[in-house]
Amino acid sequence: MSQLIGTVEPFVLGESFNEYLSRINVLFEVNEIEAKKQTGLLLTLGGASLYKVASKVCDPEEPKLKPYEKLCELLKAHLSPVISVVAERFKFRNCLQKSEQVNEYVIMLKSAAQKCKFGAFLSEALRDQFVAGIKDNELRKQLLREEDISFEKATAIARTWEAAKEENEAMKVKPQVGEMAAVRRAVLGNGVRKQQQHPHYNQRQHPQQRFGDRVRKSEAHYDRQQQQ
Repeated sequence: MSQLIGTVEPFVLGESFNEYLSRINVLFEVNEIEAKKQTGLLLTLGGASLYKVASKVCDPEEPKLKPYEKLCELLKAHLSPVISVVAERFKFRNCLQKSEQVNEYVIMLKSAAQKCKFGAFLSEALRDQFVAGIKDNELRKQLLREEDISFEKATAIARTWEAAKEENEAMKVKPQVGEMAAVRRAVLGNGVRKQQQHPHYNQRQHPQQRFGDRVRKSEAHYDRQQQQ
């Protein structure tokens, strides 16, 4: 068999076996793995932990002798216990936005809804919990004013609202920087004017300028003596 396209890491006990199996099936499809080779590949790629579980659920038969679909059923029954829909929906109803961005909150809600078995009611359930769980009260009021709003429209409005709010906050910061620069210029300008208005300002001259003044005074004194 040629080298596989892609890879799947060994299964870790405690993770979702259904998700792991989905990744294995994608790998099989991409590489066009024949049905008779799928059992062996699952046991090989799954690692030691998965092989140990497979040996227990297939006992006394060896797991490699089981058809792929049958082996998957046995592993699912052992590794994917029955889910309490009531418990999962309780978790979903307590899924509230905290520090997450709108996009992150949407992903969190969809993930929490996966085991709730909402069926055709999924979109409405997501919408209701999104509106109830959003942290911005003003945004919630805006969403509640919308008539027959869908989950997609609610999330679109929330993204626009969030972007506008962030832009508004950024615009508040920019004038503050400009104002600080203006204050600094004003302070420096006042300092220069005060220095120029100081009674001894003209006496604070450069040494070369003071030397030139003395030379000119000496020359003027010499001229007056010659005229006498």
